[in-house]
Amino acid sequence: MKVAATIWSKDITLKEVTNYISSVLTRATETAQNIIVFPGLLDVVYSTKEESILNVIMQLSKKTNNLLICPGSYFEQVEGKTYHSSCLIKNGKIVLKQRQLYLAKWEQKLGLSRGTKLYFYPYHSFKIALIISTDTFYPQVTRYATLQGVNLVLSPVAIIGKGYFSTQLSGLWQNIQQNTLFGVESGFKGYYNEHSFCSESIIHAPIDITEDENGILAREINNHSFISASIQANKLQKDIAFQPLKQLNPDAYTNLF
Repeated sequence: MKVAATIWSKDITLKEVTNYISSVLTRATETAQNIIVFPGLLDVVYSTKEESILNVIMQLSKKTNNLLICPGSYFEQVEGKTYHSSCLIKNGKIVLKQRQLYLAKWEQKLGLSRGTKLYFYPYHSFKIALIISTDTFYPQVTRYATLQGVNLVLSPVAIIGKGYFSTQLSGLWQNIQQNTLFGVESGFKGYYNEHSFCSESIIHAPIDITEDENGILAREINNHSFISASIQANKLQKDIAFQPLKQLNPDAYTNLF
């Protein structure tokens, strides 16, 4: 299966954003991608009163021939509460919704609320979880997903700060290695609410099955609209010597709780 992560530039303007998204989806379809992930905060930063980026992507997805799309993240208002949320779209319809479970300080200051449950979506030979931005830094989220049979994580992220690569690796990359999964991470670059965000787009895999043994199948390249990699679910079992979950010994800490 072919998975892709959109590469975002902070120089993309409001006038350019719809055409850029359209060109990305067109190229993804032409190159037979199965899944593509857009960056965190995309709808929050680029939507206007006249046009919602989430709706733009939903309309464009009707022409993408079964491409599974994560449209990035957005703020969802329900019964007086606002959640940092994301979803999966296929053929113009939302097939999975997910709310972020943990909040960074800047999200807390905005008055956002937390989600309470992690949801899953079966797709070909994969079971998918959406782990949104801040949740990539909470290892219990990815571990819970793994224990539920998830083998592919999709992550629209917006990492606050100057964009230190080591900071980003301490999120999804680290959890992919600890849980033996694939991960597709699309990073936002730009500004929101007086904060600067700088995140890369990366496709992750366990170290054992990456060519350079660095846990990275693809990392963003300048002048490209997305990165792509081919993944196979069965490689997570047959080609990896170290299986972290098999090393767990629950009896050792049962009496602690």
